[in-house]
Amino acid sequence: MTSSVIQPADIREVAVIGLGLMGSGIAELVGRSGRRVVAIEINQTFLDQGMARLRASLDKAVSRGKLTDTARDEILARIRPTDDIPAGVAGADLVIEAVPERMELKRTLFAQLDEACRADAILATNTSSLSITEIAGATRYPPGGGAALLQSRSGHEAGRGNFHGAHLARDRRDAGSAVP
Repeated sequence: MTSSVIQPADIREVAVIGLGLMGSGIAELVGRSGRRVVAIEINQTFLDQGMARLRASLDKAVSRGKLTDTARDEILARIRPTDDIPAGVAGADLVIEAVPERMELKRTLFAQLDEACRADAILATNTSSLSITEIAGATRYPPGGGAALLQSRSGHEAGRGNFHGAHLARDRRDAGSAVP
């Protein structure tokens, strides 16, 4: 396997799918890091609600003196909202799903992402209770068949998922061996 570890600095655009409490928070933090964010929801109503939640959080930070008006505006300028999943993920280096905890929903989404994303895009899940291996099984590169099985620093299962502290494989097609 060649150069299989992607460094955080290599991640320039992140798509976040699902703008509920977790997803909007993830989108905000990624935007605060200086990266471009594509904030994705399934329809305009949910997209508007998620973006309002994100703006309210940033406004609260401004009112508490934790963020300037200019910084808030710069963060918001880096976030592009859309309800078009294929177009939203097309240029993403990293895609983080934060949709409801329903296995079939996540598997359907990962199958769609597998078709719409670049082959070197990292697919991640925000699941807290579902099997990442089962979710990743909906892709062309299921675990054991070439998908990156990631291990978080905490040692918990992090296969193509758990964004916190995971070593990230560069190419889903070439990640059949253990990621260092």
